[in-house]
Amino acid sequence: MIYRPEIFLPHLRRCAVAVVCFAAPLLSIAEKPPVRLAGNATYHQALRAMDEGIPQVAIQKLNECLASKLEAPDRVAVIFQLARAEFAAGRAEETLKTLQQIPAPLNDDATFLKARALTSTGRLTDALPLYHALAARSGASLDYKLAEAECLHATGRTAESIQLLEPLAADTNAPAILKLRLADFYIGQKQIEQCEELLKGVHAFSTVEKKWRNYIDGRVLLESKNYPGAMAAFDDVLKTPEGLSENLLVGTTLGRTDALLAMKSPEAADNVLEYFLGQHPDVSGIDILFRRLDQIYRMEKDPSDSELQKWSESKPAYRAALATFYLAKAYAREQKTDKAVGAIDAFIATYPQHALLAKAHLLRGRLLLEQKKIAPARQSLQTAMLLADDRELLAVVEMSAAAAHFAQGEFAQAQALFRSAAEHSERLWQRAIFNSALSWLKQANYDKFLVDYKELSARFPDSELRSELVLEEGLLQARSGDPHAADTLQIFIRDFPKHPRLADANLAMAEISYLAPAQNLPLAENYLRVANTAPQAGDSVERTEYLAIFIADAAKDRDENGVMKLCREFIQAHPASPLLADVRMKLGQVCFRREDYSGAQTQFETIAHEMAGSPYAEAALYIAAQSALKTMNTERALELFEEVKKFNGSLKNYAFQQQAIMKSQVGSGKEAIILYDNILAAKPDGDLRFAALCGRGENYFLMGGADPKNFEQAIVAFDELAALPDAPADWRSQALYMKGKCLEKLNRPSEALAAFYDVLEPPRGRSDSPLNIWFYKAGFDAAHTLEAQEQWKPALAVYKKLAAADGPRAEEAKARVTQLRLEHFIWEE
Repeated sequence: MIYRPEIFLPHLRRCAVAVVCFAAPLLSIAEKPPVRLAGNATYHQALRAMDEGIPQVAIQKLNECLASKLEAPDRVAVIFQLARAEFAAGRAEETLKTLQQIPAPLNDDATFLKARALTSTGRLTDALPLYHALAARSGASLDYKLAEAECLHATGRTAESIQLLEPLAADTNAPAILKLRLADFYIGQKQIEQCEELLKGVHAFSTVEKKWRNYIDGRVLLESKNYPGAMAAFDDVLKTPEGLSENLLVGTTLGRTDALLAMKSPEAADNVLEYFLGQHPDVSGIDILFRRLDQIYRMEKDPSDSELQKWSESKPAYRAALATFYLAKAYAREQKTDKAVGAIDAFIATYPQHALLAKAHLLRGRLLLEQKKIAPARQSLQTAMLLADDRELLAVVEMSAAAAHFAQGEFAQAQALFRSAAEHSERLWQRAIFNSALSWLKQANYDKFLVDYKELSARFPDSELRSELVLEEGLLQARSGDPHAADTLQIFIRDFPKHPRLADANLAMAEISYLAPAQNLPLAENYLRVANTAPQAGDSVERTEYLAIFIADAAKDRDENGVMKLCREFIQAHPASPLLADVRMKLGQVCFRREDYSGAQTQFETIAHEMAGSPYAEAALYIAAQSALKTMNTERALELFEEVKKFNGSLKNYAFQQQAIMKSQVGSGKEAIILYDNILAAKPDGDLRFAALCGRGENYFLMGGADPKNFEQAIVAFDELAALPDAPADWRSQALYMKGKCLEKLNRPSEALAAFYDVLEPPRGRSDSPLNIWFYKAGFDAAHTLEAQEQWKPALAVYKKLAAADGPRAEEAKARVTQLRLEHFIWEE
């Protein structure tokens, strides 16, 4: 990995440590017992236990005191000592609850203890005002000022820490330890010259001061990339750790970790931290140690999470909480989403007051989004926003929540959250405004989009995101058919000729030219060539090759072999492309067009069976069945039509129709009628309804030879079709003609003649032309019927009607008129 000191060096800045690391231990700040407690043996035993470093005994004794009757001042004193003992025992949450029993206002010692307890639980933003109030008082203890400086540093405000300590360090009598701490802050801010200048006047005399000086020297060596020298300095500090403050222990351990990372030994670095956390489970600064360990795990290819699992199930509680939280993060990185959700749910349920609760809900929201559990994910993100205790974290949560809304197409909500994130974070401002502008684009609100674009341009005139917005505007306009798309994309191509996504713009212009109402294939081909010459990223290669197929297919002098070659090359190169179904459909279409029905069937069946989620699956199966029919494979065609019906989609009834036609062709009229009845039961509209009624009637007609009753059933179907007011002339004419043929079979010539005549003379109110194949079939059959009855003049009248229609058989009708007149001497009109 590349060593990045800005990430790894500022140890204590990110550390929720006991920020009074240079102050005298709190155990020495004990109030003298009030006179009334002077004779209380239990109380004195508690104080002795505290002095001896056994706070657990002190807690027991002090609780015994509280169980007895005490005067109000005595009770306050005992409560305060109990809070001190709880804090010394590592029970910061209990400390805070105990301090709540002391009537306000708290004295300085109690306020200081409360601030330390808040710091220990990671609530630095709550602790800081308390430290500041103590340090701002006239004649305030140096301990309080150092504590405020540490808290500022821990919350990322190191520059303010430096401003606070510099006047104190200028005093010639300032303790060396204060100057060493200021030197550490200088290093964290990369102010190496100031650090070195300050160190010139620092004389370390005590063992502790010498250890701190070694630590600072190690930091300076680390900064100058002398990693072995830094390791030696840190090792010297840790050789004799007795008596060292927790801040120094934590800082030196992190220094050793940084040196190992810089020497590309992340496994050794995580071993250092795991060992330290195992030996010091309740050390102040444990938060930063876990954060650093998590950073190292992210660098490793296959980190072990066994230590996190072990710590999450063992005491102390604060380490267990952090282990559970970071175990969830580790599972998330490993894409073990269910385990990650389980771990983070356990954290939230077990540690409802933890300082990381907002981040826990943020992580939970992101994990649930991965699982497409939108409603609970939003709830978690909303909770994270409510719990976020600083503007930067709030902005991060808002960005995640906005991204969730954006992905769901809720662009108004997304835009509001992106804008809010920009207001809360300078670091995220540029990206947030960019996303806000995109959200306006998705709403087609170009005026608001322009406001965001101008604001981004004014603050970051050289930002690459400006060009991205112009491109996204053009692409969105192109997708939505906006006539301004070409202008926007041409501006992008002109103004950003070296942009890495130039191919996308040219490809979009090619698509616009191809899809335009006045299709311009030469221009589309030109833009496509330019797109191919520019660097392509993401799915641009696929889209370029995809469009090339359809442009080639649309050419007037289409080379179908070339189109098929492009299709097969795309299928070979992009087997997982979302465009694959389109390409296979095109290849199947070309095969069908070339009468390569087997090849077409293969492509369409592949789409249906291997791309089941494709929107083309049903249509592909239907055309595959038709292809099978073309190859006379009726058995396979029937199977495929049966599969189409299982989709229960728009082609279901058409599949019934094709099966019915096939059954009719092989003489299975009863089965065909059942299939037509299925269609009619669905009450289809238009031609499908007309075809089903007609097909039903035709099959009854075909079965009439076996049983004349079938002719009657056929007439019922034909009458129903002819009576439909929305039936076009050709369907009405066919129904009436077929009705006439049924009547002929039933030996009812007069009724048959009337049916034929109804074809020739449409009812009033119909304006559609009756001229069609059935018009002439009905007319000639009617005339032949009349001739058979030797009704020469009526027959002549029918022929004259056919001749006057001036249709395709008009001359034939005129010839028959002439012939009848000659044969039967009919000259009068």
